[in-house]
Amino acid sequence: MPVDRSTFIDIFVAGAECDNDVIALYYQLNALMRKYNFPMVKRTSNSEPLKDIWKAGGLEIKSIAQFLGVSWDNTRIHFSQIK
Repeated sequence: MPVDRSTFIDIFVAGAECDNDVIALYYQLNALMRKYNFPMVKRTSNSEPLKDIWKAGGLEIKSIAQFLGVSWDNTRIHFSQIK
């Protein structure tokens, strides 16, 4: 999924078919963000291999994310409307 079609102001939301694709997407986005000095502050995923990479780097992982009026609980892969 192209980064330019998945970014909303400062929020990036995407999915992929497998963990390897998710990890590749993360590295692509991370390189782009570093290029323009934009820190990636919040991150969440239901990909355990990607979470392992983040944990190894000492990065905080949110289990519940909110974006565009939607709340996503990645531990249950559950979406709900923010009230």
